[in-house]
Amino acid sequence: MTELRNLLEEGAKRAKVYDVTELAWAGGRRRRRIRLIANSGGAAAIAGVVALGLIFSHSAVRSPQVQATPSPSPAPSRTPELSACTVERMPVPAGYPQKSVLGAGDPTGRFHGGRAYPADDKNRLLLWDRGQVRTLPTMGDDADIVAINRNGTALITGYIGDKIQSWVYQDGQMIRLKGTNVTATALNDNGVIVGSRGEGLSGEPVIWRTFTAEPERLPLPDGAKMANVRHINNAGFVAGTSVPEARELIGQAAIWSPDGKLFRTYSGSKPDLMAGTIGLFEKDAYVSASSMNRPEKEYWRIDLATGLSTKLPWTDTGGMLATENGFLLSQTRRSAVLVAGDMRVPLPNVAGHVNDDPKVLPVSRITTVSTDGRTVAGYQTVPQASDPQNVLHDVVAVIWRCQ
Repeated sequence: MTELRNLLEEGAKRAKVYDVTELAWAGGRRRRRIRLIANSGGAAAIAGVVALGLIFSHSAVRSPQVQATPSPSPAPSRTPELSACTVERMPVPAGYPQKSVLGAGDPTGRFHGGRAYPADDKNRLLLWDRGQVRTLPTMGDDADIVAINRNGTALITGYIGDKIQSWVYQDGQMIRLKGTNVTATALNDNGVIVGSRGEGLSGEPVIWRTFTAEPERLPLPDGAKMANVRHINNAGFVAGTSVPEARELIGQAAIWSPDGKLFRTYSGSKPDLMAGTIGLFEKDAYVSASSMNRPEKEYWRIDLATGLSTKLPWTDTGGMLATENGFLLSQTRRSAVLVAGDMRVPLPNVAGHVNDDPKVLPVSRITTVSTDGRTVAGYQTVPQASDPQNVLHDVVAVIWRCQ
């Protein structure tokens, strides 16, 4: 924990940090702000903290409205029966090395975005449409595709000097979002965008109502010093995590209504539980709550019409993403599984991925799942093609298709 706290304090002093996954496997400079995504830690991260999220301590600020309330609200749409998933690599453009990452996908599973690592000045951003890949212009340094909507519109972040900047890619055009030092994180099908503005770990939540609008500040919960927003649905609800101090591992789930007002905060049903959103859909938000003192985790569904919450039967401690129809994607350092009731569908490793060799640091990171749970994507490590000893490894973008 001391090493983590030192990392966070360093991040608070600078507008950039190094993603542990990229530093170890992707090579080169990899500047990325630490993003506070509650309880959605990736397997490549240290204790699920860097790259996908922060685990929060039990001293989260609580407002009077955060107590869990039983709700008669309807259950999510029926979860489909799935029996197995297959996995394959995502293609890269001709002449590109195999090294690639996939960091975003649209809710239907049609579009995915990521980046490649060519040795020359070729475009690094990759956009897949039904598995067919093309490149996008690279904007700024260390650019990423961070979100995609159902229309194939993509959000991109990159650095210009020491300041992070964001763009929208739509119909062949790249539009720079207004604002200084802004990080876009999500957009809906109507083109409304959310993100943050500010240095390092001190950012404030903002919303862009159109691609050309100025960013509007979203209000913080009482006692919070910053918030990270990661979701927006088509009705305009926004969800994320707020924290009272940038240097503390604490936080609570927060939901904003379409008019920009704070709608609900949630910190779990017990004094030492810490909460964060793991999904936001048209009628519901999904929240996970965990404790640094106990291994168990609990999950709740928030009805967006009433604000009432219902506890869900999920028990997996690795839950990081929820689907609209009732799947939980649970991931540990060495395995991942789709869970729904008694149904457990494992995600197989891509050919060549090694997770039981002490000489190899395995990286397996799930970054996106479709709302029906049938398409999952991310990246895993495989041996470098030029290394016959299978000691050197690259990350490669992969996709799972489940039936």
